[in-house]
Amino acid sequence: MIPSPSGRGRQSEGAPPPSPPPPRGGGSGRGPSIQALSSETTECEAVGSDGGTTRPLKPKLSTVVSRITRFDSRFAGLSWSGRVVWVFRSSAVAASDQDPASLLTLLTDGHSLVPLGIGLPLDSLPLEPGQRISVADGFLTAGSLGDFRLHGAGTSLSPAAKPLSLDVLQEHLDALGSVELSDRQGPSRGFARNHAPTAPGRAAPSDSQNRRQAPFGEVSVRVSRALAVLGRSLLGETSDASAMNDAARTLSGLGPGLTPSGDDILVGLLAEASVLTGAGFLDRGRESLLRSAVRSAPPTTPVALAMRRHALTGEFPEALARFVEVLGSPVVSRRQLLSLTNRLLGLGAQSGADLLSGALFLARAVVLKGQPR
Repeated sequence: MIPSPSGRGRQSEGAPPPSPPPPRGGGSGRGPSIQALSSETTECEAVGSDGGTTRPLKPKLSTVVSRITRFDSRFAGLSWSGRVVWVFRSSAVAASDQDPASLLTLLTDGHSLVPLGIGLPLDSLPLEPGQRISVADGFLTAGSLGDFRLHGAGTSLSPAAKPLSLDVLQEHLDALGSVELSDRQGPSRGFARNHAPTAPGRAAPSDSQNRRQAPFGEVSVRVSRALAVLGRSLLGETSDASAMNDAARTLSGLGPGLTPSGDDILVGLLAEASVLTGAGFLDRGRESLLRSAVRSAPPTTPVALAMRRHALTGEFPEALARFVEVLGSPVVSRRQLLSLTNRLLGLGAQSGADLLSGALFLARAVVLKGQPR
């Protein structure tokens, strides 16, 4: 899950998951921006038997419940409760009471959804770590923000099945060749698009601290080598499951941030693999090996681990799901494709470009292979 933070987070004491490194930037927003959350206070007085007034009564609160339509469709039949653990300027993350690895994300208005995410009609989230968040019977109770009614069926975060064509996929990749990823800071900007899946070598696994603090160049080399192994395995050029496991282990937790670049790339691979498998361009057994490798990869940051768990069940950040379901589809225009690409690139400080890199790497590998599986 990717909370797309742009301010420094605050963590509650004793929160179940360990605190990830704070995102870049500073500050956090304060105060809801819509009248629907305001409470109207009325001063009332009791009337005595002689018609006179006695003492003021306790003010009566009349709160208007705001209706929201932007939420993960799984909330339509899901009950969830937990506490806020991190608060950022544009998002807040809560951990479940029953499963601390289950993270719910509240997002400000206009932000793309993430798995177990709910978009609120606010431009800031004045929450504090430790406040309770719950979803039940079609209502969200969000700490000091009050109650919201979940209206409608929500948004599916699984890529929809659409007709794909290798020729159109090639055209789309050519069109995206002009999209400049290298001007965005981060270890993987643009490298995946330009590396063929037959690059030699494989990076050896390293411990979590080394993966997160590796220099820029070293991270790029490790990512390139790991992707080369995964690409050859997915295309059936090798059948070494242990090599896939090692490659996924290399990428797990590789790089800094709430969702390290290596984890974002794995999720991008999983998203594109699910679409290509459904279209018959990737062997289902090979996709299963990829899922197994990601499932067995070592722990990473709490947010990245939650995102990987959702990806293994076919749920992805909304911007990624909408992008991979149209990449290679003849029913989408070039303008629509570029719009969805830009939307994905805008996800988080680095995550969008890393997710895109993983998806494009596999798409390019399949085009180079050139034959439906």
